[in-house]
Amino acid sequence: MGLYAELPADINSVDVIIAGGGTAGCIVAARLAENDPSLSILVLEAGPNGAGNPTVDYPALFLANMAPTTTTAAFFKSNKSSGLGDREIIVPTGNVLGGGSAINMMQYSRAQRSDWDSWKIPGWSADEVMPFIKKLESYHGPGSMDRHGTDGPIEVSTGTYNSPRLQDQFVSALGELGWPEIDDLSSMDACNGVQRSVRFVSRDGKRQDTASRYLAPCLQDGKHPNLHVVCDASVVKVLTENKKAVGVVFKPKAEGGTAERTVKANKQDCVGGCIWHARHSRALRYWTRRCVEACGHRAGCRCPGCRKRV
Repeated sequence: MGLYAELPADINSVDVIIAGGGTAGCIVAARLAENDPSLSILVLEAGPNGAGNPTVDYPALFLANMAPTTTTAAFFKSNKSSGLGDREIIVPTGNVLGGGSAINMMQYSRAQRSDWDSWKIPGWSADEVMPFIKKLESYHGPGSMDRHGTDGPIEVSTGTYNSPRLQDQFVSALGELGWPEIDDLSSMDACNGVQRSVRFVSRDGKRQDTASRYLAPCLQDGKHPNLHVVCDASVVKVLTENKKAVGVVFKPKAEGGTAERTVKANKQDCVGGCIWHARHSRALRYWTRRCVEACGHRAGCRCPGCRKRV
């Protein structure tokens, strides 16, 4: 199994590097490995492996991931905002394999049709993304099954526990205010109502994070020997040549957090995430030029379509 606390010394280059084993990073790695097992893939995750951690596996313990002493979340402080009385807001983010999907509230919901269509991006309309949304889920909830997937890796259900009395009171209260109960708010065409919740929780009560549902099967099935995952490894910077990302420098905690290592990417260097990976992007200077320069950094490569409308 290619899950390491420390990357083997003989691995100095791979085909694809995924800097950040978060919600999307785990999916990208697994899909690439499934599509082409010959690809050598390296996933670098700053946080630990959450497998077997009760606060990750069991939904009832999810709030423990927000404790000040947690090892599964990282906390960032926002800039002061006049709209918030000049307060600085603490923003928690996933700092564990699986990212936010391993520590969030597991609430299942989809964007509405108008949300997708308002982007006006070819390939990203509601009708175009629906097959992929259905592909990820194994749905066990209310609503028409032609709007949901039945054999995807992520199980969606009510889990093993709910509170019918509380749900009844909540639905009744909103009904008095004119908000109707809707069978399936995630049909893409339903809104302005209330639904009894379903969750990213299996029918036997386990969280459905992307590390356990996408990445772990590829690491355990013996069919993907070229898939490598290193936890507790912080990416320090992205290496570039002629404005192209060609590798990364990372710092593994297994070596005391001081010895940096360099790995080259032969085909593709993927940098993802939203807040944590802004650090990588600042090193790379590849984010939207206007955004980067507004933060006082120099843009190394102008990509006009990057993050536009999204």
